[in-house]
Amino acid sequence: YLSALKQGGQTGEAIAVSLLPLCMLLFIKAIGCQKLRFTLYGGLAFALLMCFDVRFFYLLGWTCLCIAVFHAFTARNESKIALRDGRGLGKLLLIGILFLIPVLLHSYWIIPMLFFTGMPGFGNFHHPSWVDALSYATIKHSLALYHPCWGIDPDPHNNEVKHIFWIIPLLVVTGIAFRYKDKRVWYLTVIALIGILLAKGGNPPFDRLYQWLFLNIPGFSALREPTRMYSLIALAYSPLFGAGIMGLWDKINQAQRVHPLMKYSYIVGVSLVCILLVYPGMKNQMKGGTFKPKSIPLGYVDVKDFLLKNAPGYHTIYYPRTGIAAFYSEAYPFYGS
Repeated sequence: YLSALKQGGQTGEAIAVSLLPLCMLLFIKAIGCQKLRFTLYGGLAFALLMCFDVRFFYLLGWTCLCIAVFHAFTARNESKIALRDGRGLGKLLLIGILFLIPVLLHSYWIIPMLFFTGMPGFGNFHHPSWVDALSYATIKHSLALYHPCWGIDPDPHNNEVKHIFWIIPLLVVTGIAFRYKDKRVWYLTVIALIGILLAKGGNPPFDRLYQWLFLNIPGFSALREPTRMYSLIALAYSPLFGAGIMGLWDKINQAQRVHPLMKYSYIVGVSLVCILLVYPGMKNQMKGGTFKPKSIPLGYVDVKDFLLKNAPGYHTIYYPRTGIAAFYSEAYPFYGS
């Protein structure tokens, strides 16, 4: 998923997504260990996340709320004891501090935006028609963690899931089966299911769910592209995928009369699968990828040479539209059309 973002030129989003595991880990540590240092570290990590993309801070905030609710329901006896001795209130206080730190650090732009300027740069992007227009992924894409723009087809609506990507959910389910007694696995499973349901946007099943959230949940209209929910799926799948690999490895080691060649074959097979999953990104085979070499038509080069041979001061207009390689500078400005 990170490779898909980088290939699409969304470097800020890629950095924000890379911070999600750290932020989530520190949040779980804060509510589990109840130590102030994890709360402070978590608050600073959340503030750093907001620097790159506030939408992922918003998304992670809802995710952490789900984790906190899930934690309360799965530890009822502990919660009753905690409420009697005040530890429950201590947890709520630490969670409040964790989220207050990034809000205070970013208050220099949050307060003016809320009370004076409003949400910048959105225009009519809050219209629900955006949900249907940007719902590239289907339920199959979401389950397989296969981004519709991952490939060479210029139309993401026509990009079918590659067969090798079905190994991802297969190993995820295997990881859940091996570690189903671990409460953290159920945290991740719930997050993955939420991400899968939302990442498909306006496509069935529950095709109106995303649009309802878009219209009724404050701030959700900033997530008009449903595939951003892939960050939740990737966040949950990563440790579950690893749990599946390690669970199978333990079974192989526990089996009697296993030839060493089988162990080496398993290691090579897992490594090969991981390489093949990201191979298009490694070889710059993505459509319009950031790192894919692009050729400039000679006509644009001729125009550039012609302008540079003359004295500065020319203004250029491109008709009927501005080309992708249109030359301009402070000395040779152009008018778009």
